[in-house]
Amino acid sequence: MDLDMVTRLANITRLIQQNPGLRTLHMHGERLGQAKTLANTFLKAIMDHSSLTKLRLNVCIPCFTLAKVMIHLPHQLRELEMDVKVIDGGALTCQHCDEQVDLFKSRAIPLSLRQLILEGSMQWFVIRLFLPMLQHCPDLEMLALPPIKRPDITDTVHMEMAQILDSHCPHLHTLSLPRNCSKNQWYERSV
Repeated sequence: MDLDMVTRLANITRLIQQNPGLRTLHMHGERLGQAKTLANTFLKAIMDHSSLTKLRLNVCIPCFTLAKVMIHLPHQLRELEMDVKVIDGGALTCQHCDEQVDLFKSRAIPLSLRQLILEGSMQWFVIRLFLPMLQHCPDLEMLALPPIKRPDITDTVHMEMAQILDSHCPHLHTLSLPRNCSKNQWYERSV
């Protein structure tokens, strides 16, 4: 384990905890989740922060930790931008993601997200976490999506997403899709 990374994450966590007026947090290039106890402390600092309204994560992260971030986002968060590289995979990851998806579906408090930007490319387990999250974003106004890594499921995911957006995100007015996907191909909002 990289001692510098552990020290940096501990310092970042301490800065978050000691700055109750912090509204925007942009993390770039960190590896979250390698030190599980410290990653949990960092996640708790974000979840419990009462002023945080914008979070930008450009990090390497295990799927299970990413699931915890997405499930436990602070209610008052308005903008979320994520460009994550998931650093693990396999059957165990899928099992953990399924458990987290079930937890997300039972979330009682809706998110206040107005802007959600996902960059990079969406891997299958990220999609499995992301779709249930949309069901808890009634104030969402802007959504930007990266390409889906598995072309064989793209149409299915887009159809499911279109149904979720139509049912759960009535304020959505901006939808940004990757170049290889036409908005008219899969999504029409009835006005």
